[in-house]
Amino acid sequence: NQIEWAYFGIDGQPIVKDGYHILKNEYDDKGNQIEWAYFGIDGQPIVKDGYHILKNEYDDKGNQIEWAYFGIDEQPILHRDGNHIFKTKYDDKGNQTEWAYFGIDGQPIVFKDGYHILRNKYDDKGNETEWAYFGLDGQPIVFKDGYHILRNKYDDKGNETEWAYFGLEGQPILLKEGYHISEYKYDDKSNDIERAYFGVDGQPVLHKDGYHILRNKYDDKGNETEWAYFGVDGKPTLHKDGNHIFKAEYDDKGNQTEWAYFGVDEQPVLHKDGYHIFKAEYDGKDNQIEWIYFGLNNEPVFLNSGKDKYHKSTGKWDERGNRIEYARFGINNEPILDKEGWHKVILDHDLLGNIIKEATYGVDGLPNMAYGYHLLKKKYNALGKNTEQSYFDDKKQPMLHRDGYHKITYKYNAKDKITEKATFNIHGLPTRVNMASSTKETSIYRQDEVTLWKSIFEGMDESLGFTRFTIEYNLRGKEERITFSDKNGNPAYSKEKLTETTQRFGDEYGYNEVLMRYDNSGYFIGHHYIGFNEKRVYEQLVIDYDFRFKEFVEKNLPKMWKYFDAEGKPTVNENGSHKVTKDYIHWSEMKEYGYFYVTIDYDKNEQPTQATYYSDLDEILSTEIHVVSVVPDSQGEKLDIQANDILTHYDGKPIFDLYKFIYQRNQESENSPAKPLTIQRENETLTFMVKPGQIGIQLENKVVEKSK
Repeated sequence: NQIEWAYFGIDGQPIVKDGYHILKNEYDDKGNQIEWAYFGIDGQPIVKDGYHILKNEYDDKGNQIEWAYFGIDEQPILHRDGNHIFKTKYDDKGNQTEWAYFGIDGQPIVFKDGYHILRNKYDDKGNETEWAYFGLDGQPIVFKDGYHILRNKYDDKGNETEWAYFGLEGQPILLKEGYHISEYKYDDKSNDIERAYFGVDGQPVLHKDGYHILRNKYDDKGNETEWAYFGVDGKPTLHKDGNHIFKAEYDDKGNQTEWAYFGVDEQPVLHKDGYHIFKAEYDGKDNQIEWIYFGLNNEPVFLNSGKDKYHKSTGKWDERGNRIEYARFGINNEPILDKEGWHKVILDHDLLGNIIKEATYGVDGLPNMAYGYHLLKKKYNALGKNTEQSYFDDKKQPMLHRDGYHKITYKYNAKDKITEKATFNIHGLPTRVNMASSTKETSIYRQDEVTLWKSIFEGMDESLGFTRFTIEYNLRGKEERITFSDKNGNPAYSKEKLTETTQRFGDEYGYNEVLMRYDNSGYFIGHHYIGFNEKRVYEQLVIDYDFRFKEFVEKNLPKMWKYFDAEGKPTVNENGSHKVTKDYIHWSEMKEYGYFYVTIDYDKNEQPTQATYYSDLDEILSTEIHVVSVVPDSQGEKLDIQANDILTHYDGKPIFDLYKFIYQRNQESENSPAKPLTIQRENETLTFMVKPGQIGIQLENKVVEKSK
């Protein structure tokens, strides 16, 4: 039995591979591996994937039925996936039929992917034909990818030929990628040569990336050399990235050295990021040392992905496989700045492969301040956890990070959870980022040392009304209570103005406590703001959630808020709104409409007062009011207002939002005098005098392009 692995470099010195230097094993009398443990270069115990020791148990047939994880102190610990114990069951043929996850206390827990139990079925040949997911109560649940059951079919060679997805009731469902069934075909070497997608009715459908069929080709070594996309009619079509065919080349070691894109006519086309060919080079250890982009005629071009813009990028690696340098270059091989402002980044590592220094340089080879600092230094504990970060300028002198501190330190508990964060200035004294930030953050965990119970923030500016606040968390890890206190620990008020009803409370301002409310599914549904003597001063209530976009985002999105005072009567928020709604559009329609979501504010009578449009980066977007149509025989028609006119001013003031414009008009009395309404009609500016009441025009807000 192999009882120890140890790794060494070409100089014979100990090295770290996959996070450890030594792996030690123990076996039972039947030769079953019952324990393995990880150690560092100095022979000291280390943690890998959240544990130091893994212990296994077996049944009489030699099937592994339990995995359990332990720390350096040999106490139970959680794997990085969140479980201490992992148990399995088998059928008479030795097939694993059940996986279940448990915590340190031996109680059932939910695995990181959202289930407690996974159950499998097999055919007579031992092929897995079904996966089904269950919760803590043993009831069927939906897996994180949106299905309860996955069923597979196989050919005579054991290749998977079909995947089909089903819901809680066993009904066929669509995945977020847009299909119910995916079918596969293979060549004689069992290479996957075709994939096709179908809906719940068995009819061909498009994958969300824009194709129905994907066909692949391979070289003699089994490398995938071509991808081609086809529509439901079997004809060539384009992938969402703009290509019909994608071709690849490889070196003798199987490293991919070239990518190239082609259209439906098999002529070269540009990828959506602006290049036709991407070439890569590798060193003798298969580390990628160069990647370069070329256009349709093999001319040098820039990668333009939004995040990156360069023609060539290079990398250097040390003997242990750590990347120690990367740099950007232009079309003429000249040094250029990355979008973040550096030409080259140089990295230093410790013996465990942790980055201990990261420094940026400009095109002149001199230190620069690309991130607002030149040099970042890091320190780690024996377990590889980052314990300190400090910042230095281009002269290697201590400096303040843009958030206002020079150094930040971290402390951990035995389960590798952060228990304290502290920030310091150049002189080593505690400092804060801003008035609302703390100089120290302490985290307190429950008995399992994994589940967060409290976070305590200290050192806020006294002008806030408090210098310390505490957040308490429920068992789901969600915030459930916030309390405020002064530097002596006495209860204090937050002086934040929330609404017209919380400007003054007794002789104080603000609130002392905040309670969070959740529904049975764990979705946030509101805040209670509370003053001294447990008197509620203000409530924010989320009324509803938007479940339409469950397939596009990780969390369901709140779509309505309402605000109430201490007596439960309607009140308004800091913007003067009693109700706020938030509506999203499908991401595929963002280009057409120019925004990702819109919020609409309402007064206490639930009349809309204004709309605000946002990008997917939460930027507020500019809008114009466009005339869609004019009602016959209305005031608008008599004034000769026309479709496609743009409203620019009312009563001498600029207007940009139809909701705000209509709300203002509705506040006017019927005896109010006529007011000037200015419009833009192509290159002509016109002004009309409009009377109170209906104008008789249908309006819409349109997002203005940034260039405009």
